[in-house]
Amino acid sequence: METLLAKKPIYQHDAPLDTPQQWEEETAQAFTTWGKFFKNKEEFEFFWMLPIDQKQREQLIRELWEEKCRQLEIMTCQGKEGSTPEHRAECYECCLLYKPEVAAPYF
Repeated sequence: METLLAKKPIYQHDAPLDTPQQWEEETAQAFTTWGKFFKNKEEFEFFWMLPIDQKQREQLIRELWEEKCRQLEIMTCQGKEGSTPEHRAECYECCLLYKPEVAAPYF
């Protein structure tokens, strides 16, 4: 029975706070740590309401940050030799550099 209960997400989390004031205090305290990853406080509050624990929050932020870095790398890429096929699938500059004879008719 305990293994089944452990699989249910609701059992991973702490009990909800008693008052709205406690919620605001906890949110304000967490905003100092997590707020820098969001555009505004409203986005942070939506993130904070997710039913996930601290480790899952860190993992989610890490994955979002890695995706943002990957997108920025593709946006600023000027074409480089030896890029991976996954990178070339999204980067026009590397595609033009790696296979110019294939890409030439399209550009």
